Amino acid sequence: MEKKEIKQCKGYYITDDGKIYDSENNQLKTFKNTIGYETVEINERYYTVAYLVARAFIKNDGCMLVGYKDGDINNINVDNLYWYYEGELDSGEDKALYELNEQGEIIKKYETLKAATKGVHISLSALQTRVITRDIIITRTNQILCKGERYDKYTIVDKIRKEQQHLEELKQTGTNTKKMIEIDNEGNIINSYLSATLAANEKEINYRTMVNNISKNSYHITTDNTIMTYEEIMKEKGINTIIQAKKDKISLGENKTKSNKTRQCSTVKTFKKEVVIIDKQGEVIRRWNRIKDAAEALNIKPMVISNSFKNHRYYRTTDNENLICLTTNLSQIRRRIDEIFDKDIVIGQYEIVECDEQGNEIERYKSINQVSKKLGMISQTLRYRIVEKGVYIDKNNHAYMTADNYDNEEKREKIMSIMKKNDDCFVVECDTQGKLIATYKDFREIRKRLGREDFFIQYTMPREGIYQCKDGTVFMSYTSYIDDEQREKRLKKVKV
Repeated sequence: MEKKEIKQCKGYYITDDGKIYDSENNQLKTFKNTIGYETVEINERYYTVAYLVARAFIKNDGCMLVGYKDGDINNINVDNLYWYYEGELDSGEDKALYELNEQGEIIKKYETLKAATKGVHISLSALQTRVITRDIIITRTNQILCKGERYDKYTIVDKIRKEQQHLEELKQTGTNTKKMIEIDNEGNIINSYLSATLAANEKEINYRTMVNNISKNSYHITTDNTIMTYEEIMKEKGINTIIQAKKDKISLGENKTKSNKTRQCSTVKTFKKEVVIIDKQGEVIRRWNRIKDAAEALNIKPMVISNSFKNHRYYRTTDNENLICLTTNLSQIRRRIDEIFDKDIVIGQYEIVECDEQGNEIERYKSINQVSKKLGMISQTLRYRIVEKGVYIDKNNHAYMTADNYDNEEKREKIMSIMKKNDDCFVVECDTQGKLIATYKDFREIRKRLGREDFFIQYTMPREGIYQCKDGTVFMSYTSYIDDEQREKRLKKVKV
């Protein structure tokens, strides 16, 4: 058994089988998180044990996700773990997700994982993770799911029984997902949630903050001044005890020094951020108290607006007539408003062109999000295909590429010619002098050639533009390969 210090947690050590010790050689207790992964708390932060094991003992070229070779998330031994790139989630011949009954019969089909989240009570991140690690997924509402490429009508019933038995074992050991309760100041139960994740999403609360507060104080105070706690804590301590603890903590903060009072009051502070929409002259058209309210009024997903705020401090509407921003950033946005509207495309977005097999334009889209809605695909995956690889081909053999590539006749013709010759070619393998060796339409084909090394390609190639294998051959996107200038630029990065 090998032991190493955890780099991000000095004074703590981890073994290759997932046991964690402090500087005095005391073993730390672990617990199952909301989706069943072994988790540990160190210095008021939570880490999945598998991630810490992989970080300490497995070489990583930049990948951020940990996979399980046998599909068992409880097996956190270093021999069972590997690093992989997120793009691997979308590889496969059949990306559909089937909803089944207990007899293994298909009762509903979802074309993508994102589409499944609308009809199934499970988050996209949790669904993505379980698709990789399990053949059968049973949600908290007892909905049974199976990925299309893993569906086998002859063995599916046995897989369902095995998964049901696994969940029953978790319940008996007390490691199943905890139910969340919302209470008002009078002790009335307002809402109940199947998990902390669902509660955090519904109430627009940071999941980690809520869970940490509940671990420390047995409760978390929402922006509406209600109380969130686990059902088991409520039954154990009683509603009145939790309400009194909240009152005591608030009153205690009033008698402390100014600095302590400020810190204490942050637990009950309302974090609602006023949102406004302004025109090209900087005049305020409408106000909302929350991002969620603005999103509902404008028929936009709250996450789209909040992510845009993080990157640019504003969100430009699709009609290019208005800006959405926080009141705290309003004066700064007004000073830059002419500069913002002078840009043809919102930062981080691309105009996309759909064309047929002959290269004839069918339709133009203002953003990748519009294309993802039409195709029912995850926007991150689509962006990776179009921007990083150069083109995406749908089931009707329609090509999607950036407007810059399409409007350049030379680039468009090269892209279309490669498509025709190589049947949806995405990746090119060549030698260090640029001589073509082979073409690949997806990473599944590359795995047959390289095995696990393709995970590193998926991460390194989009970031660096090129990847050199152990045997010296080189991989790059075909759009870079057919461009003489880009090909030479990337080949300069590799070892000859």
